[in-house]
Amino acid sequence: MKNGIAVCGNIFIDHVKMVDTFPEEGMLANIRGQDCCVGGCVSNTIINLSRLETEAPLYAVGCVGKDQDGSYLISVLRKYGVNTDYIFVREDQATGFTDAIVSQKKHTRTFFNLQGANADFGVKDIPTFSINVKIAHLGYALLLDAMDREEPEYGTVMAHVLHDLQARGIKTSIDVVSEAGARFQKVVIPSLKYCSYLIVNEIEAGMIAGIPAREQDGTLREQVIPQICRELLSYGVGECVVIHCPEAGYYMSRSGSFYMQKSLSLPEGFIVNSVGAGDAFCAGALYGLYHELSPQEVLKIGNGAAAASLSGDNSINGLTGLEQIVQLEQKYGQ
Repeated sequence: MKNGIAVCGNIFIDHVKMVDTFPEEGMLANIRGQDCCVGGCVSNTIINLSRLETEAPLYAVGCVGKDQDGSYLISVLRKYGVNTDYIFVREDQATGFTDAIVSQKKHTRTFFNLQGANADFGVKDIPTFSINVKIAHLGYALLLDAMDREEPEYGTVMAHVLHDLQARGIKTSIDVVSEAGARFQKVVIPSLKYCSYLIVNEIEAGMIAGIPAREQDGTLREQVIPQICRELLSYGVGECVVIHCPEAGYYMSRSGSFYMQKSLSLPEGFIVNSVGAGDAFCAGALYGLYHELSPQEVLKIGNGAAAASLSGDNSINGLTGLEQIVQLEQKYGQ
């Protein structure tokens, strides 16, 4: 029986800066605090999985540069018991980094990214035929240049990789980065037919499906979420679509069964930092899917992990474990 979870893709150093408000272009904002932390899909998701005590081997798969940042990333992952044998060091490239600007006023985050070694992460770096895991999670689509390239047979390189993983009996999952532009459908849709689980936020889900998830004033169009899920499943997602947003988590199975779990009712002042909350939700959802829990439990753990993440001052130190999630739900409720 296959055992463990591999998280593959973007690995970054996050340079987080807390600002009083996000300024208009050309204007000034004051930096009220700053921090340096591991970041990206691989680091955030897999460290949060380790905090959830999956009792399963965890593998990080990606590329870093031969520099101080790369060495730091590997050392942090090992500290959390993550297998780093499949992190490849590029001698001629820098480790990718992200400047994450967090608005204290609106609790939003804006990212300025250098892909660095991530841009070259491709088929040759995925141990498709040697790694023995139950689930392989890959992200972020739209932020992996080599993976996002077109390929005649499968549509994209990422779709080819997912096909090969599924051919070995491995469940596949992907996550997507939030970006403005028209690439969502062209780059993401080819992968969905080789994807067991799709775990994305409401904006990304709407962009892929071509159905806006929010009104122009930002109000969630909750009534269209089932329609978005059905559209995503129609592209071939094998088992379920999971959507997260500040208001709730949503789950639709391949059969069309739909589930919703409201987010925790967090008090004013609870949220310290929103960087990494989406990856924390993803880790919680993957935990539930790995252990074959019910859809409501998948959403409950995902929402709780995201809420816990919001209490930390970086992308990985808010969530401490499953017991914390239970305590938060008992204290604050939906």
